[in-house]
Amino acid sequence: MAWEWGLSTPCLGGRFILYPRDDEAFQTTLVTNYGLNAERVWLVTSSWITLLSDSPLDRLKPRSVLYRFLLTLVQDIYGTIKRFSALSHTLLTTCRIKDGVAVNSEFLEGFRDTPVFREYLHFYRTGDPHVLRFLLTFLTFAKKVAFINEDLQATALRSWLELEERLGKVEIPSWAANLRPIMDIVFQGWDLGQLLPSHGSGAVAEKGIRLADEKNSVLRAVSPCIATMYGGYGRRFADSIQPLFPLGDYTQIRRSSLVPSSRLKFVPKEYDKLRSICMEPVEKQYLQQGIRISYENHLTHSILARFVDIGDQSKNQAGSLFGSQTGRTATIDLSSASDSVLWDLIKIIYPPRVARHLCATRTSVVKLPDGSFHKLLKFSPMGSALCFPVQSTIYSVVCLLIGVAQAHGLDWKTPGVLDGLDISSLVREAFQDRPNRWTLDDLRYHPMQVYGDDIICDTRMVSNVVCALEELGFTVNHSKSFTDSDSPIRESCGSYHYAGYDVTPFRLKPKFEDRGGFSLTGLSGLVDQANQALDHGYLSLNTHLRRCCLRADLSDISKPRAADFHQIPFTVDGEGLSLKAFHPKNSHLKRSRWNSDYQRREFRVLGFVQRLEEAPDPCGAFDNYWFIRWQRTAKGRGPARSFIEVDHSRLGLNGYFTVKVDTQELGKRNIALPSLRRPQELRATMVWTVV
Repeated sequence: MAWEWGLSTPCLGGRFILYPRDDEAFQTTLVTNYGLNAERVWLVTSSWITLLSDSPLDRLKPRSVLYRFLLTLVQDIYGTIKRFSALSHTLLTTCRIKDGVAVNSEFLEGFRDTPVFREYLHFYRTGDPHVLRFLLTFLTFAKKVAFINEDLQATALRSWLELEERLGKVEIPSWAANLRPIMDIVFQGWDLGQLLPSHGSGAVAEKGIRLADEKNSVLRAVSPCIATMYGGYGRRFADSIQPLFPLGDYTQIRRSSLVPSSRLKFVPKEYDKLRSICMEPVEKQYLQQGIRISYENHLTHSILARFVDIGDQSKNQAGSLFGSQTGRTATIDLSSASDSVLWDLIKIIYPPRVARHLCATRTSVVKLPDGSFHKLLKFSPMGSALCFPVQSTIYSVVCLLIGVAQAHGLDWKTPGVLDGLDISSLVREAFQDRPNRWTLDDLRYHPMQVYGDDIICDTRMVSNVVCALEELGFTVNHSKSFTDSDSPIRESCGSYHYAGYDVTPFRLKPKFEDRGGFSLTGLSGLVDQANQALDHGYLSLNTHLRRCCLRADLSDISKPRAADFHQIPFTVDGEGLSLKAFHPKNSHLKRSRWNSDYQRREFRVLGFVQRLEEAPDPCGAFDNYWFIRWQRTAKGRGPARSFIEVDHSRLGLNGYFTVKVDTQELGKRNIALPSLRRPQELRATMVWTVV
């Protein structure tokens, strides 16, 4: 399939053209060097070379430069990605502010043998942020591509176990108890109230279980910890535990003698790295979701409301922009942050009324990929619904301790330094209310902003914050942390900023099948990547990716013929499965019709649907659905996205399929109840729609 994707990009004196389907020697070289990764390597190689034609200097590359870069990628693409990634880090760390102007303080010889040496010279002389954005895009273009590498699983597991071993050697410092008074203020007045649990959207430890009705069907036993915590003392177990599980008839709920375990899995993160994620047992994640809602709602009314917004990462990105303009704030990034929160630390700093709920819903044992079991030292791995809000709270409280102590001349390491003090007043006095670049207050600190492991704090306190985090067992990622006041670079939540400009790079992230080749979701992702390239202004790259989308052949796994996969429409907004264009014409669409009911012209285009089949309903899924809808609305989260009217005109462009259900009880027709039927595999089909 990938051999149909030719390379044709403008260069100095004409076009640089290469079609692997016409060059068997080239195909053989790719397959010999990269095996199952050959198709991925060719997509990355052709896209990377095309990107060079989108230089912001408006000058095309010579054909010889493109050809040399092609040979480099064909011979060793992994080494090239690694070398360029290291060069991008060096480029960012050498940027400085001199005499109020952002410049590159050190000439980097590593750019001499790259195709973007001319762009680097321009940036070195002028500090142009648009050129810097192109350089970062080029250097990190293939950093997020997931290649097939069986050795990465073993490496990731070894690193995960080494991290657990390191956590076992961490000695929690005595000053950690100073965090407890702040935590008491944060959770003052917190009342769990009526616990309203719910199922999450992700996978669980029980294999083959994904949908809510399937999760309900296996929710028949609770662990000793949950039974003791929520089952009451001296009361009838069934009468006390069942109100937490109101979805259907749970007369068979029993107290289990087994300790549930989560299941460890590794998923792609970068070209040479996997990230760990744990799938929680059904009963654990069911209660975690309920506690998470109450936990996050309380934070919005606590003293952390100014510093933590778990539902909005744009505040961190705005803080990164502010720091790059003024140098007053620093950005800190942590490595393996979710896997570094010690359970012993939780027990020390959290109030008992909160810690007991975290303990009851915590999974203490994980099943490794090799089938063995491991007892966790961390609070919870990534995959727990409470992992993100808990770590955000801890980092915020650490910053509050450092800021309050420094602002009032206290030693934050002295045991009991905050005992007897009005912490709320100290926090208001230590941090500015609504600072901006024109109303800076040298006497007070800029308020920190925390979103997960992305931390933004005042540069005057950053050294102590880094020291405190490392003493608590966390690892600061210095390659993505920018703490110098004379550096114009800041990064937070994936956004890079340089002297007040957004220089976030565009990166290629194709979604392939596990054993090579494209899937239907991969084609949808490639369409989205083509639209993003256009948004970034990379017109040649956008043209190349559009060509790849229109020439993709998935006829071996889907019903439409190969020619039908060319029927992807062009639209102005790029919504759904459509390619964005400034002036779409859609002359390539072969079939059209006049819809007299809607009085409009419709075209037959490619769309994705999901066949649904009747699912067994042992727990009364219809009643379950309405309970979940009520519970989400009652908790102040707004109306649940319950029933979706079927819009035949947009079917296929939305990328999903809805089911018509006639419910006389509601007096409505043509509504969708996705939770009542089990989706099967995604397949492609041709649908009529307006473009």
